[in-house]
Amino acid sequence: MSDGGVDVGALVVTVLLTPLVVFGLVLTIKMWRERPDRRTTTKPGRRWARFGNALGTADIRSLPGCVAALALLQLGLVASLLEDALSGSASRAAGRLTVWLGAGFVAMLAITAGVVLFNRPRIAVPPAARDEPGALPLWWRSRRKRPRSG
Repeated sequence: MSDGGVDVGALVVTVLLTPLVVFGLVLTIKMWRERPDRRTTTKPGRRWARFGNALGTADIRSLPGCVAALALLQLGLVASLLEDALSGSASRAAGRLTVWLGAGFVAMLAITAGVVLFNRPRIAVPPAARDEPGALPLWWRSRRKRPRSG
């Protein structure tokens, strides 16, 4: 809004995202401190059974990136709200911050996709999961090991 009012929809989304971001950050901190020998993995559900174990562990590895992307999205919403509420150079600065946070959100989604598919970059993977292959190599290996019928 350019009239100086507050976008109620963005405000509601920001308020609703806050507990999710806080909960995700707590889980991410616990995951980052987990010892490799005590790591627990989830079993793949029926929906992902075709990909076997590949996506069963990818969801755990991708949690920190997803939480970071969600936090960047929330901060972008707050900066957008500030841009609407402020005027002059403060509004322009908040607008630039909104753009940078949006770019960070998109970059974090790309990094998270790399973690899920290839377990790269290693710095974005929790320490306990850094020695695992990504979902794509696991899936490819499982395809090559199956006997062909026909």
